[in-house]
Amino acid sequence: MTKTSDGAKLIEFVHLAFLQVLPTRLPVADYVVKGGANLRLFFDSRRRSQDIDLDYLGSAFWRAEERVDAVLDSRAFKDLLRLRGVEVVDLAKSKQTNTTRRWKFAVQGAGARAGVRRGDVILAVNNQDVTSVEQFNQMMGQFDKGRIVALLIRRGTNSLYIPFRVDSN
Repeated sequence: MTKTSDGAKLIEFVHLAFLQVLPTRLPVADYVVKGGANLRLFFDSRRRSQDIDLDYLGSAFWRAEERVDAVLDSRAFKDLLRLRGVEVVDLAKSKQTNTTRRWKFAVQGAGARAGVRRGDVILAVNNQDVTSVEQFNQMMGQFDKGRIVALLIRRGTNSLYIPFRVDSN
């Protein structure tokens, strides 16, 4: 069995967060989830999809575009991502026709922006010990956006400090 990459897990998390918020903007009766996300989430497929497809069944196709935009820009969606240290970057509408609306973006974890690497262990934030992911997220939520904090990380046998800019609170 192959090990799932962290990137695939981040993408899948974004799919789940998107599907959790979408019904607040677009009635469930107006769309069908299909493609790889549907196979994985609803049929226990081992396949991890890089995209998510929706068939829109509503009468005003342009309204679906507006509502997907609203989900991607919503506080609820961004808060769900922030709780896991995930960020959507480079968002662009790559295809907008009479029958297709496509959004493309990259997904990254907060650690990637700070220089944290796979295998690193965060030991402290501003000299306060960190013992769990939940504690780390709570600590980060207490800082103002834009503030730079010092992360003490263990990388292999070495410990080092790296600066980290808080991107949300």
